[in-house]
Order: sequence, then C-alpha cells, then structure tokens
Amino acid sequence: VYMVGPLGKIEPILSTFSQTVPPSDFGTSNVDKEVYMVTVGISHYCEKARWSLDLLRSDPSNNLDYYESAHVPGLAALYTTKLDEAVSATPIIRVREGGEEKIIRDSTKVLDYLTPPSFMGDSTPEYEDWLDYKLGSGVRCFCYYHILGKGNDALLTGLATDQTSAIEGLVFGQMAKRGLIQPGMKKFMGITEEGMKESKKAITEVFEEVR
Repeated sequence: VYMVGPLGKIEPILSTFSQTVPPSDFGTSNVDKEVYMVTVGISHYCEKARWSLDLLRSDPSNNLDYYESAHVPGLAALYTTKLDEAVSATPIIRVREGGEEKIIRDSTKVLDYLTPPSFMGDSTPEYEDWLDYKLGSGVRCFCYYHILGKGNDALLTGLATDQTSAIEGLVFGQMAKRGLIQPGMKKFMGITEEGMKESKKAITEVFEEVR
C-alpha cells in the first residue's frame, strides 16, 4: 500500500521496523483455531473483537489461540493489505482451521464467524447493528472530537500508541505534537463540531432506551 502525506515520506522505515511478530510458540501448539488479528489499538470496534477473542481463549473447550498486531491510526493499512489488498479497515483476521485459511474483516463478522450462537445472549443481529451504528459511531465521533482537539496531543499519543511498536509510538507522538496527524484523522472520520453535538444526542438517546 502507498501512503500519502507526512506518513508517506517515512513509509519505508515504518514498513521495515514497525513489524509486530507473533511469539515464537504461536502456531505451534495443537489448537483447533489459530487467529491472527490486525487492529488499530485505540479502536473500540477492534476492542469488540478483542474482547470476544479473549473470552473464547479463556475457555479451554474452545481450543483457540490468537495474536494481535496493533498499530496506530493510519499505519494499520500497511498490514491489513497483506491479508487482503483491498482492505484498509480494522479489525481484520486470518483464521487457520483444519488446514484451511480464511480472511474475515469487520468486528461483527468476526464475532459471527468465531462465536457460538449463545455468546451474545439474548442480543439479536439487528440490535447489535443498531448499537454499532448509533452508539458505536456516536461514541467515536464524540470522543475523537475532544481527543483531537488543540492541546490534547499527549492524550492522543498515549491512547493511540498503546500496544504498538516503539517506532510507531515515536513517529506518531512526534507528528501529533506538531499537529500533523489530527487534520487527517478528522477528515477521514468526518469529525466536526456539528457531528459531535449530534453524536452526544444519539448517545443520550441510546442510554435512555436501554436503561
């Protein structure tokens, strides 16, 4: 994948040194499912997939192991495109099972494929989609509006670089400090003051309905 803007200038360095590789024993144990997941560490949609995999792995009856390759916003595409050249969004997983390999993207599809019907309790696909759209999108817009605000570069860096490689953390932190990351993230996610206000209203409506 070719990157544009400030990150494009240092893409060769990042491609070489920001690799996160699985532990040496990953893939060698006798498990039914081996899952490799590429994420943006800060993403709550990725957290949704991460929670499900953590719960599945904690149950010995599932015989599953997974490894997460977490990256900062804007860099995950270097790794998602290695699994599917048409995909830059996260989460995306590679599942090896029974000698076969599958690539699955989108947090809801990851859960649909990996988890048993009882995993979501009484939740329905329609209800999950509604929460994804109204609450998930609303929380993202509301939070990012403030995180990407002036003077919050340290907060942004701390959240965005958790679990990522040292080189990604260093590069992202320096660029965020200079205000080079924030405009692109706002544009990519459509973050505006009007959207933030609408998102706050949507979040309130969701909590009023589900409480």
